[in-house]
Amino acid sequence: MYIKKIKRIRRDSFIKKLRNVTLYNNPDILPYKDAEIEIVISDPSCFEPSTFYVLRDGLKFVSLLTDHIASKLGDYAKINTLVEYEDEFGDVNFIAPPIIEYSDFGKWMILDGLHRCFIARHRKLSIPVALVSNATIPYPNLALPSGWKSVYIADKTPDVKRILRSGLNDLPQTRYNLHRNLSVLGSRGSRK
Repeated sequence: MYIKKIKRIRRDSFIKKLRNVTLYNNPDILPYKDAEIEIVISDPSCFEPSTFYVLRDGLKFVSLLTDHIASKLGDYAKINTLVEYEDEFGDVNFIAPPIIEYSDFGKWMILDGLHRCFIARHRKLSIPVALVSNATIPYPNLALPSGWKSVYIADKTPDVKRILRSGLNDLPQTRYNLHRNLSVLGSRGSRK
């Protein structure tokens, strides 16, 4: 992997972007608008994964990407804000610290960045993460904790991805209503 350009975004700008994250199906709702947000360096083992799997290809890509960015910046600890990077083909993308949300049932859940957390655990590294607590009620995280022992490496997305709370957005037409749209931070999908 070759990265042509790297630019660290100011931390206050990153936090502002995080506060402007919307719900996937409702761009008028900002669940983190008034949340407490803190960037810390931590062992990812302290947080609960929200899915049962990581993708093998995702691990390879994220490992190469974060290693390359860390070497250009001088340290993994410097990926403690939103980082803009341009690849050798001219595509511009972003990577943010993993987003860890404090759930209404008292657990810190990895909402985005599970591959980075998985890699860091494997390497026994502490990495920068964004801790988000006191998200706006009533827009809870949907996934229930599954523990690190249940996370496995998969070659394709499995049929059963996570444990979801029952009774919240169980209908097909409402199932994405509580997902956070983290695309402004470089995430590739909505997160529960």
